[in-house]
Amino acid sequence: MIDFTNYHTATFLTTYRCTAMCTECSLRCSPYDDSPILSFEQFADHLSRILKVLPSIRLVVFTGGEPFLMGHGLDKSISHCKKQNLRTRIVSNAYWAKDEEVAFARLSQLKEAGLSEINFSTGSEHQQYVSIENIINAVLAAAKLDMLALVNYETLEKDVPGKLAANEDNKIIKNNRIVEYITKNPEQKKYLFVFMGRWVPLDNSSVPYNRKSSVSKTILDRFQGCSNLFENIVIGPNGGLYSCCGLFVRDMPEFKLGNINKDDLLELLEKQKRDFLKLWLKIDGPKAILKQVISKSRNLQNCSEAIHPCQACRDLLSNPAMKEYLIENYEGTVNEVLLKLKLKERQREIVESVRSTDCIGLHQLDSANNLTKRPYIRNV
Repeated sequence: MIDFTNYHTATFLTTYRCTAMCTECSLRCSPYDDSPILSFEQFADHLSRILKVLPSIRLVVFTGGEPFLMGHGLDKSISHCKKQNLRTRIVSNAYWAKDEEVAFARLSQLKEAGLSEINFSTGSEHQQYVSIENIINAVLAAAKLDMLALVNYETLEKDVPGKLAANEDNKIIKNNRIVEYITKNPEQKKYLFVFMGRWVPLDNSSVPYNRKSSVSKTILDRFQGCSNLFENIVIGPNGGLYSCCGLFVRDMPEFKLGNINKDDLLELLEKQKRDFLKLWLKIDGPKAILKQVISKSRNLQNCSEAIHPCQACRDLLSNPAMKEYLIENYEGTVNEVLLKLKLKERQREIVESVRSTDCIGLHQLDSANNLTKRPYIRNV
């Protein structure tokens, strides 16, 4: 029932090395990680293999670790995507944006290569290693280049009182340089967005969460079916293939499919289509499954304090008691999940049909307009 045409994104974890060394980084990235850095030649080979099996791919994401460590190979990779009419996105901590002039020069090179969009990660942890001024330099440079820039501002509960957490993004939105630029150039406002997130650590106990805080509640409200599964193919720096780009995927064997250098991608994806756990996560999402498991077993009442979908997923699959419950009881949900899956696929077919006929102009909704409809993203 899962159609390979659902896949629209290929995400490349270009390396696990990073210029920052954030405490409790979910992917354990640091300057001392010994993982390789993806080369252009490797990227081109991997992408070619992917497109042969998944020609529906429309977006390529470069993340990590820190993708700018690829150097000029990043530019060549983006140019390679442009030649194949693929959109591109980079996710970076902006360590390279020492001043606005440097940031503008670097992003100009990438725009010339064909870069469509850039995302920046910052917050309490990142700012111990990369100044918020780097982010300001980078987003201003992006705006001046008419390039969509989204900032993911992650907060720690211990840093900001719960109800004030959502205003932490004012460090960017109300920054004097940004306010001055947008005041003089209001038409450029459409290129800058700030997403308020929550720093999600490897160890839940290391950060005391207030589940009633504005940011926590917003993230909880987003818990639903996982939109990453069966839509995004993820490739690690060693060629490892993953089912999703979840925060803890590096340490979750359930989402490791194989290796693009050694295994047949089509066979791996066909096998995944028969993985009921992933179908279940796709349809109901980890929160709903976690809630069901906890409600059915008194022994598991306090087994999860997840405030993020990836935390819920990790808690489900890393807790032996929860995994045992899933194995023993999943058969009772099979028919319902498969029915929902069929309805979801039918809904997608109808939407695609509407888009193809353009009867209500859906194709004109660009990425920036779509972003403004998400309640957890603010335009500057």
